[in-house]
Amino acid sequence: MSVTARTIIFFIVAYLLYFSVVAFDGGVNYYILPSLFFINKYLAYGMLSLLAFLAVLKLIVNTNNTLDRYFLTFVFIGFIFVLCSLIYSKYVPYISYNQLGFAILGGAFLYSMRNDPIYFFSMCIYPLAISVLFCLLMSWKFIHNNPLPIERLIDIELYKNGISYLRPSSGLYGQTNASGAFYALSTLTYYATWSGTRNRKLLVGMLVSFIGLIHSFALGPILLTLTLIILTLKVRRYFILSVSAFLLLNADKLLIYLFYKAASGGVKLNIWLEYLDSFIEEPMRIIFGQFVSKYYSSGGGIFYTESSFLDLINNFGIVAFLVIYLLFLMVMLARKKFKGQFVFIAPFILSSILIIIQNSSLMCCQLIQLFLYSNFLRNIKTNSSLTREEPSYGKAFKRGGN
Repeated sequence: MSVTARTIIFFIVAYLLYFSVVAFDGGVNYYILPSLFFINKYLAYGMLSLLAFLAVLKLIVNTNNTLDRYFLTFVFIGFIFVLCSLIYSKYVPYISYNQLGFAILGGAFLYSMRNDPIYFFSMCIYPLAISVLFCLLMSWKFIHNNPLPIERLIDIELYKNGISYLRPSSGLYGQTNASGAFYALSTLTYYATWSGTRNRKLLVGMLVSFIGLIHSFALGPILLTLTLIILTLKVRRYFILSVSAFLLLNADKLLIYLFYKAASGGVKLNIWLEYLDSFIEEPMRIIFGQFVSKYYSSGGGIFYTESSFLDLINNFGIVAFLVIYLLFLMVMLARKKFKGQFVFIAPFILSSILIIIQNSSLMCCQLIQLFLYSNFLRNIKTNSSLTREEPSYGKAFKRGGN
């Protein structure tokens, strides 16, 4: 790939990772300064469609059968979800589900690229830092009255009404769950790529992502990320002691937040149980989605589950399980390259858990992250010194590591 082409792809990737949620929003939940005219849904759809087109083009013009089975399977899954989007588009209320197929096709192209494995991760540190800065500024805006170039409309209303207290902000990702899932995945992918290369730039990316994760106040993603990192460390005891000391020093705030999350979790569990009952009453829903149900056809509205995966089943039916198969393939890719070492599988475990337990965890920006990480796994060159006994400490990358 030429330098020019790689640079263009980088700008598309950075845009989809850090600005696509605001762009796809189309001004419904965000105010965007007019001078930032490039952050709009038409450009976002154009970029995503371009990546999807490149994947299809690569499939068509491949004359020497060099495409691997992972790429072909990703493209197949992408086509299935594009077809589902065309069939169900007038019913599905959440626009991110209609983007799913195009995001998977675009991700397949990113996965298939032959390039320096750490190029995109090292270059994306800069827009990543900008996105975290926006999160901080959106929370601290009440300190001064200067407007921001991108603001959530609800934040503007709160400020106008004199409600000026520090509260968690989802920044450029719409809501806390989406922000937490994005920065949690970013933290773990940077951690895994750093573990395999020892490139210091990637360690910086991990730390910046972790700041965004902590600031999101998304308890589930934070605890999952810390747990998965601890499981990869040789110095687990000291890490656990440090985290425990921090939690003890903030025990009062932690208890208040845990009570809040427990109440929220109870509501979510009730929704899931109600959803299970609906499957028992109408088994066809699990095959074709909720739009064939008597409840929907009688004007009962659209059922919402607070789980990305269950919502996907609810909207598209049994084909939703292809997402689990997609994550399974990515795990197999990591196992093939690194003999099942946990640190390289951890990002996929995180994503699998989050898409089940919370909403807004299966968006375009998160899928692009997963495919970029799969590209890293595909292109990295490992050596025989990396063993099971060294989960994250071998120098796996022969070029570019520090």
